Amino acid sequence: MTAVTPITAGVSPFLGSYIPEGNLANFNNGQNPNGNWELLVCDDDAIITGSVQFVKLNFIENPVPPLVYCEPSSVENCLDFWEYISNFSLNTINNASVCDGSTYTDYSATISTSLQQGLPYTATSTIGFPFTSDVTDVWIDLNNDGDFDDLGELISTNNSQTGGISNATVIVPIGTSLGDHRLRVGMRDNTSDVTADPCAILGFGEFEDYNIDVLAAPTCLPPTVLSASNISTTQAQLNWNLAAGAVSYDVQYRAVGDPNWIFVGNFPDPTTSTIINSLTAQTAYEFQVQSRCGGSDTSGYFLTEQFTTSCFDCPLGGVAEVENCGDDLNGGCNMVTPAYDAITAGVPVCGTAWADGTRDTDWYEFTITQTSTVTVTLNSDFPGAAGILDITPGCGALVAVDFQTTTTTCATTVATATLCAGTYVAFAAPSVFSGFPCGSGNSYDLLLDVVPVTVSGNINACSAIELPINQSCTPQQFDNLSSVYCASGGGSNPGCANYAGGDVWFYVIVPASGSVSLAGGAGTITDGGMAAYSGADCNNLAQIGCDDDSGSGFLPSLNLQGLTPGDTVWVQFWQYGGGSGTFELCAFDCDFVPGVGTLENEACFTDINGGCNSFPPIYQTLSCNETIIGTSYYDGFTRDTDWFEYTITSTTSVSWTVQADFSPALFILNDDCNNIQLIAQATGNACDVVTAQAILGPGVYHFFVGPDFASPLFDCTGTDGDYQATLNVSVPDASIGGPTSACLSDLPFTIIAANPGGTFTSNGAGITDTLNGVFDPSAAGVGTWDVYYSIVANGCTVGDTIQIVVQDVPAVASVPSGADSLCFNPADQTYTINSIAGADSYNWILTPTNAGTVTGNDTSVVVNFDDTFSGSASLVVAGVNECGTGAFSTSFDIVVTPLPG
Repeated sequence: MTAVTPITAGVSPFLGSYIPEGNLANFNNGQNPNGNWELLVCDDDAIITGSVQFVKLNFIENPVPPLVYCEPSSVENCLDFWEYISNFSLNTINNASVCDGSTYTDYSATISTSLQQGLPYTATSTIGFPFTSDVTDVWIDLNNDGDFDDLGELISTNNSQTGGISNATVIVPIGTSLGDHRLRVGMRDNTSDVTADPCAILGFGEFEDYNIDVLAAPTCLPPTVLSASNISTTQAQLNWNLAAGAVSYDVQYRAVGDPNWIFVGNFPDPTTSTIINSLTAQTAYEFQVQSRCGGSDTSGYFLTEQFTTSCFDCPLGGVAEVENCGDDLNGGCNMVTPAYDAITAGVPVCGTAWADGTRDTDWYEFTITQTSTVTVTLNSDFPGAAGILDITPGCGALVAVDFQTTTTTCATTVATATLCAGTYVAFAAPSVFSGFPCGSGNSYDLLLDVVPVTVSGNINACSAIELPINQSCTPQQFDNLSSVYCASGGGSNPGCANYAGGDVWFYVIVPASGSVSLAGGAGTITDGGMAAYSGADCNNLAQIGCDDDSGSGFLPSLNLQGLTPGDTVWVQFWQYGGGSGTFELCAFDCDFVPGVGTLENEACFTDINGGCNSFPPIYQTLSCNETIIGTSYYDGFTRDTDWFEYTITSTTSVSWTVQADFSPALFILNDDCNNIQLIAQATGNACDVVTAQAILGPGVYHFFVGPDFASPLFDCTGTDGDYQATLNVSVPDASIGGPTSACLSDLPFTIIAANPGGTFTSNGAGITDTLNGVFDPSAAGVGTWDVYYSIVANGCTVGDTIQIVVQDVPAVASVPSGADSLCFNPADQTYTINSIAGADSYNWILTPTNAGTVTGNDTSVVVNFDDTFSGSASLVVAGVNECGTGAFSTSFDIVVTPLPG
């Protein structure tokens, strides 16, 4: 039928063609309209009468059956795993949807847009709760055969999305039949579904269908692909593809956000690029290209492409990377067959690296012939990742000697390390995986710097370096890069910590106490071993200790006792299993002297606060923020453990801090010896300040201190067992605030507490409500009053004080003094009163007003009498303060005698 107006929308008289009520398009199930048919025409209007003149029905032979498309789905929906299409836009389509659990929705019957053949349109898919692995696909059934399987019907697959927004270019090929076609957009997680399939049952994702009305191509087609390349701080090359029928191309550009376009010029076909200059570094630009097809026939500016100028230009003398942006020719161990570019010290490499869902990593190989400090500096438009990698073990066992990242654009990222002679890789890449496609902020330069270092010489006991002894562990950083790891030689196998060479040597002079503690700390080496030796000289050594993991993490520590003061102890350190890197080492002899606090309630070698280690359990009670001065002992089998108890009434943070002569172990525990729960713990070296912290709810808790099992042995005969332990309980802010001055006549007001619930008091009668902090000036009276506030929480009483000054209006002023009898037209006269308590200034009044003027507002003023005045005048005064004006004085009378007549 050719009618376009429904019969239900017609208005009497019905003239023309109308679509009947209901759908007659396939009322015979797609078969020929054979058989007997009955047409019923109804008149629903009872008032207007008339007659039907004729009715005409046109049947199309062999009607086309409706197209039936496959219905894709996903095993997991957005309610379970978030990912779904939250918005799809294409030309006039802009369809937002919510996460309702559906994995396929057909909008084709209700949402449509028109697309002209040959024109590029941008389809934007917004992904709800996106992952970097999410991919969007767009199909069009170009030949209307009910599927999307034919060549060219997969219009776009976009692996790049930023912030969940994925853009695809949709071009309907010229020659596609005009009229309606089905478009399908799909979103999938590329980790579980790696192939674009319009009928897939996905692991994660969603599909949506829309209708497009294909229109004929315009007479002049625009370029369909725009890009920018060779971007520097001030220059860029703008590129476009040839358009059929074009005889020339107009190009314009502008900074993003600038309302004005800059016309570059008109370029004859087949020109496909031009260079623009005088740009600003680190600035986003956009450009457009339109075709001219003869006369006034133009395509219009149909596409806009953005690019960002670089932050850095290639340094003078720099060389270009061997791969173009988008390629991967030097991806090192990220390639099936590892491939590397070469880099030369002092010669910058200028390249590109992209991040559009995956990232481009560039690997540069270099060789050093002697131990050297190597620095790799990466200047990049993008957030950078720079590293130094040891590829000697092969790609399956790479060693990242140093690896650094930055999180900002226009970044400088530096990695540095001291390396033995060998072959290594300098690594450059974005530190992110999306947001920096080719043509937009993806340039970099990479510089390798190599500085040879002198071998330190501490490769055996006889070339050991001195390790100073301090009262507490004061770590120094060392490395085994410039010692035996890079040179021949080394010490004998100490027999622990999987020794495999790479050892370095130190020596310590034993102090007067005869005790030496040694502790290793982490650098790039996090698992090490240590041995100690004594002997008459460096060539005759006897091992007196060897350790693997007694220190922090997997690092060693040794506590040597009973040594002869003045003797030398040789110390050997290595990486577990061999290898190179940096580490820390310290030697100390702790002589801790406790401060002031509450004495522990047990004597050394007794046990009356042994907590769960006693039967029955017994604890020493702690007060808020109390410091305990105590003692302990450790004989290798038995150690003294001291347990303290404290009650928490409301959730708060606490810290349990200990400093001791020995290596302490600290615990915060619950109150159940049958079901002990460790809430927090800490250990440390002798003389270190060691703290265990926790946030505790209401309840009873135990605070434990004792020697760590790695501590040296000590007994009760000396001072090696002293400790100082402090419980710090966070308390509420008890500060108060309010007016600090008031007048006696003021109404009562409230003092505000930062945390209500405490008690207000005063050194006078001013506080009339101790719970709410109401202060009544009239009840307090004139004076200076202190207001106190205290609040109790978790056994701690805290408080604050403010001072309030209450004053009244000044008292009655005394009678002024001065000249009371004056001749006509007198000189200026001074009048005074005694000062009034509480007065800040004085108000003087001379009457009548034509008698003269008063200058001043203090206890002394000057009266300037009018030169025409004669007769009697009066002068009064009152004190003034912020509470008001006091009572005026008795009048002081002044007579000005006129001249004789």
